[in-house]
Amino acid sequence: MIKAKCILLLTVILSFSSWAAQDRVHVPGTSASMEQPNGFKLSDSFAGFINAKNNSSVVVMELPLEAFDQLSVLFSDLDMAKQGFGKQGLAVLELSSVELDGYKAPIVIGTQAISGVSVGKYIALFKGQKTVMVTYNIMGKDALDKTAVMNSIKNIQIGNAASLSEKITLLPFTFEPETPFKVADVMGNSTVSLTTFDGMDKSGEKPLLIIASSISQSRIPDQSKHAKTLLKSIKGFEDHKIISEDKVSFVGKNGYRTVAKTSNQAVIQYIGTLDNGYYIRLISMGSPEEIEKVTKTVDTIAKSVTPKK
Repeated sequence: MIKAKCILLLTVILSFSSWAAQDRVHVPGTSASMEQPNGFKLSDSFAGFINAKNNSSVVVMELPLEAFDQLSVLFSDLDMAKQGFGKQGLAVLELSSVELDGYKAPIVIGTQAISGVSVGKYIALFKGQKTVMVTYNIMGKDALDKTAVMNSIKNIQIGNAASLSEKITLLPFTFEPETPFKVADVMGNSTVSLTTFDGMDKSGEKPLLIIASSISQSRIPDQSKHAKTLLKSIKGFEDHKIISEDKVSFVGKNGYRTVAKTSNQAVIQYIGTLDNGYYIRLISMGSPEEIEKVTKTVDTIAKSVTPKK
């Protein structure tokens, strides 16, 4: 399921705000430019900015243009937003919007509990050559207030989309595709999708493979438990049967491989935690019959995944 994240910008110095007016900064690998807040810096793990003091972040995510109409529905109806985002653990509190250059950018505002910490969320939706979303993840006492965030959104600029080859070079890991998988897209400088088909597969039967790096550091004392939690976060896998699970080598570290099935879907999942606290995850999904055909290929691709640092 396609998911977007919003782009946010800043312009003026506001009371109780840590954002400072300055020239816009282009977010590498995206079509977005925004002002960099004081205390934040461009992340080398994802597309956006990170505040090392309190872990607050601004994350830019781009999706195919076709996703815009689907997402617009969620951003225009409070009940649908609560239902749609609620499945991802986001408690939607209100909908808002800002006017910029003749376009009214819709915004979802809510909170999400992450590792026991309440995180304020502002997600804005834009339409350019791609569907663009920027998500503010607000944490800590010195975090931005609502006024600062809303004013920053008013100053976002969307330009030309980056090329696929440019986005691949910005990923925090390398990998080697294997037939029949081919690179389809890169999202947020942290996630790459590989498909065995052209365009969209409405049946959901054909194998899809995704490799993603977490955008924040995590403490994972029990990989087996964490793997099961991640599996449940996949749409359609809220209820599933574990077929196998094993400790394996992945991204040069002690990793965990899990195979699970539902009545009509199968998934192979790898997770590996890096020394810096980030983790890399690989999943491949499709019908049980199709996944069985590509299992060896998925395992080969998993062996090729190497973190850049």
